[in-house]
Amino acid sequence: MPDILTIFRKWWRVIVAICILSTGVAAIFLSFIPKQYLSVVTALPASNVESDKTRIINSNIESLYPNIGTADDLDKVVGTSRLDTLYYTLVRKHNLVGHYGHSGEKAEYKAMMQVKNCSSVGKSEYGELKVKVWDGSPHMAADLANSLFEELQKLHQQLESRGNDLTIQNLQQKYSELQRNYTLDSSSILSPELEALEQKALEEQLVQYQKLIAEYQLMVDANPQVLLLVESARPAMKADKPDWLQALFLVFFASLLFGLALAILLETSRRD
Repeated sequence: MPDILTIFRKWWRVIVAICILSTGVAAIFLSFIPKQYLSVVTALPASNVESDKTRIINSNIESLYPNIGTADDLDKVVGTSRLDTLYYTLVRKHNLVGHYGHSGEKAEYKAMMQVKNCSSVGKSEYGELKVKVWDGSPHMAADLANSLFEELQKLHQQLESRGNDLTIQNLQQKYSELQRNYTLDSSSILSPELEALEQKALEEQLVQYQKLIAEYQLMVDANPQVLLLVESARPAMKADKPDWLQALFLVFFASLLFGLALAILLETSRRD
């Protein structure tokens, strides 16, 4: 086994030349890669109780629940963050077809895929929602990140409202049936006392259904937020990609190993 230090002293010029040449080529290559600026929106999940009608109707229990939800509440938001519909909205809202320079029949689709590939929505280790967008323009990156967050917020608010609307429709249908039963008394075979009790029970049910309909309607009108904005995206001061320091260090280290391996191979073959 040859002595590595001895080989390095003998072949150091070749090893250093390989490192300098490789690092120089990597620097030239990196200079042609377009800069990408990163903008990030930070948010927290709203509590599940925010979408509970009892929190709005009954103020006595409001202090029992926190305003912030758990990290598990973000799973459904992250799960819907890859829907093409969200990114088509960004394309049309910010005219990304022209911004990215696409043309042709599939220009809008290409722009949608590009902004989708340049975006990331996920949970941080601290349970925060991070909406990240990279773009060649720092201002456009910030605008896209804020817009993507707004679209996610709007999507999940709409989903909550649809559920409440469906509940209201079912309650109104049942309320109408009870009203019809309340007005039917001509063919009753019950005694006057039992009939009065039945009518009273129907009246109480009608009052309960009216209250439920009003509560759910209030939830629809309130339209509570699903996400709580912590920090909006701002234009970055410096580019996030490419990372020159990391890339050049990796190239230098790899070229150093390659040069050393080449020197060992040459020294071994010369001795043989």
